[in-house]
Order: sequence, then structure tokens, then C-alpha cells
Amino acid sequence: MNTAQLCGAVSVILLVVVVGLLSGRKVKGASDFISGGGTAGCGTVAGMVMGTLVGGACTIGTAQLAYDYGISAWWYTLGCGLACAFIGFVYAKPFRRSKFDTMAEILLEEYGRNINIISSLLSVLGQLLTLAAQLVSASTIVPYIFSGLNSAGCLLLTVALMLVYVVFGGTLGAGEIGKIKVVLLYAAIIAGAVIIRRSGSIPSFRVELEPTVYFDLFLFGAGEEAGKALSVVLGLASTQSYMQAMRMARSDRAARNGELISAVLIPLIGAGSILIGLFMRIQQPELVNSKDAFSLFILQYMPDWLSGIFMGTLFLVVIGAGASVALTAATILIRGVVRPLWPRFNNEKACLVLIRLSIIAILAISCMLATGPLGTVVLNFTFLSTRIMAATLFAPLMCALFLPGKVHRTWACLSAAAGPAAVLLFTVWEILPFDSMFAGILAGAACCVIGFARNDHNLRPTAH
Repeated sequence: MNTAQLCGAVSVILLVVVVGLLSGRKVKGASDFISGGGTAGCGTVAGMVMGTLVGGACTIGTAQLAYDYGISAWWYTLGCGLACAFIGFVYAKPFRRSKFDTMAEILLEEYGRNINIISSLLSVLGQLLTLAAQLVSASTIVPYIFSGLNSAGCLLLTVALMLVYVVFGGTLGAGEIGKIKVVLLYAAIIAGAVIIRRSGSIPSFRVELEPTVYFDLFLFGAGEEAGKALSVVLGLASTQSYMQAMRMARSDRAARNGELISAVLIPLIGAGSILIGLFMRIQQPELVNSKDAFSLFILQYMPDWLSGIFMGTLFLVVIGAGASVALTAATILIRGVVRPLWPRFNNEKACLVLIRLSIIAILAISCMLATGPLGTVVLNFTFLSTRIMAATLFAPLMCALFLPGKVHRTWACLSAAAGPAAVLLFTVWEILPFDSMFAGILAGAACCVIGFARNDHNLRPTAH
């Protein structure tokens, strides 16, 4: 990058540092850190949701898939949008009515400590793998901005900025920076669309690209593509980050509207990334690595000062997603494991210190997981971890929210064990015509149905 580009990128990074530090001044205790004091409007809620959800997969990954396979790359961001709508319409009111900050606490109240600890530990493991994957993604962007850094330096810089993103301001800081991130990302997408339109390349898309490949939304079959979207919906509906965003809202309406804003905006980001991927396919059909399509478009087809700002934005996209995952994992660990086992940490100040220390530890562990050959292994297991989390939590959580006191806690615990077991079994033994996550959710749901049928009206635990 030249001087103008570097200045633009650094200005975005400094903006993140300043907003993160200023947000920290508003945090007085653990509840402020985790839920922002419950005062956020729908814009900040949307910022938190999109700050977490819109990462490398929605931008760099979608452009890469569009470069390789065309508009079928849209299914991931479509699934993300549907997930946000589902969470807003289905989860917002019952989750906020529960007065808990995490899904693990809801399970603890409804079914007792065993399922709470099992689900919390599995969720933290899944979050660690997801975070490590974000760090691997970041390591492909940083060298474009700071060409002198080696891989270790790239990881350390990324982790340091993730710490600033959340360790001071928590959800409030993440929400505020998330809004900045969304505005900058939309500016990048719109600027990219204008550049592509002015280049006159759009009419040639259907001439130079094979229509049956690049313009088939159901390229891999309607069932498989729809299954991808549904798996994203169910996976995200079992992820703590989006629940945390609803808790920070000042009202049920603000929580729902924040999710619905995200449901509209995220697929549009995917559409813009697809446009960039298709453009790069025509302009540079021999790219060595298609994952560079988005970054190279910004660097080669935008003015220097603007490309620097947007490269910083692309880096911010990955930082924000990873930092929010670290915050989520720390919240689950403290609220779902530490506090139930050691009640003395219920003190607000002690809890705040523990969560901040946990974020630092989680980022350090993820950094080690992302280092060297381990990084490739982590990427292979990230998708599996999402399926395991969904299979563990979806069925018992739905019952806890909508059928409180109706499902026997023994069967709820079995559901949390049977779900991930089925996922692992049918991931290894590939005999099903559909995704293994659905087998896990069906296994968990079957246990809950039996637990509902065997309801003995004495289900709630008397002590945790």
C-alpha cells in the first residue's frame, strides 16, 4: 500500500480505538458490560448484531464464492437475514421476558445445572474455533495494510484491536463500533457498485460468464441450497451473540426492530459482494487465489485514499466479528460455568473483572489455535462446531422459552447429549441425504417430545 492508502486504513483503525476507549467510560459493572445497561435503541442493537455476524464470510468469502460459482454464493447471507428475522419475531419477547443474559442461564433455571454446564462448555468450545477462524481470515488482510509484518505480528495486531473493540466497552462498545462498521462497509459496497457500473462491465456479465453456472441461484440443487440457508438459520438461532444484542435493547420493540434491520441489510451486503466477485471474474479470470478478489478490487479499482479507508473497513469487519465472538464466549463461560459453580463471583465488580480477563484468555487461546498448521485444522472444524452448538441448544431452548415447566429436565439433558452425538455420528457415517445438523436437531427434539409426554409436574430444580 502507498502512503495515501496506509493513512486511510490507519484512520479507520484509530477510530475503532477511540470509540472503544470512550465506550469503556460508560461501563460501571458487569451488567453494563454484558447488556449495555438495557438502554440501546434499535440502531445500536443492529450494530451489535451485524458487528458480530458480518465478518469475513459475508464479504471476502461471498465474493470468493461468487468468483468461483456465481450468484449461488448469496445463500449464506440470505440465511443470515432469515436468521435475524426469525430471532426478532420468535425470540425477542420470550428471551427478554426471561430476564437472563445468556441462553445457558435460561437452561439453568429451567432444567438445572447439568444441562447448563454441558451446553456452556460446548458453546465456549465452538466459539473458540469460530474465533480462531476469524483470526486466520484476518491474517490474509493485514499483510495488504502492513506489508512488513510477519504472520505472528499480524495475529498479535489483530488480537490487540479485538481487545480494544470489546474489553473496555463490552456490548455497548461493540454496538457503537458495529454501527460505524456497517456505515463504512455499505459505503464500500455502494462505491464498488458505482465503479463497476461506470466501467460498463455489467452488460457483458451474461456474455462472458456461463449463465447456467454463474446465474443459477440453485446451482447445487434446490434442496441442498435451501438446506444451507436453513442450517444457517438454525445455527444462528442457537448462538449467544444475537441474544446478547436483544438484552441490550431498551424495549422489546427496539430489540425486534434491531434484528429486522439486520435481516434487511445483511443480504444486501452479500449482493454487493457477489457483484464484486463477478466483476473480478471477468477482469482477472486467472486469479491464483479467489479469496483475494474483494481485497484486490478495493486496491486496484478505487482511488488510493478511498481504497485505504475501505481496506481498513475490511479489516474492521473481521475484527468486529471476532471481538464479539470473544465477548460472547466470555459471557457464557462466566454466567454458565463459573457463577453456578462458585456463587461468590456473583458480585458485579468481581464478575466484570472476570469477564474481561476471560476475554483476554480466550483471545490468547484462539491466537494459538490459529497459529501455523493448527490454523488449517481449525478451519476444518469450525463448520462442525456450529452444527454441534445448534444440535445441543435448539430443542431444549425452544422448550424452555415456549413450554416452560412442560419438559422433564432428565430428557432435556438427554436432548443436549443426543443432538451433538447424532451430528458427529452422521458426519462420520455419511448415509443421510441431508445435513447432519438436522439429524442432531431431530434427535434432540425427539428427546424433548418424550420429556413432554412424561411430564411429572415436578420438573424445576429446587437448587442449583
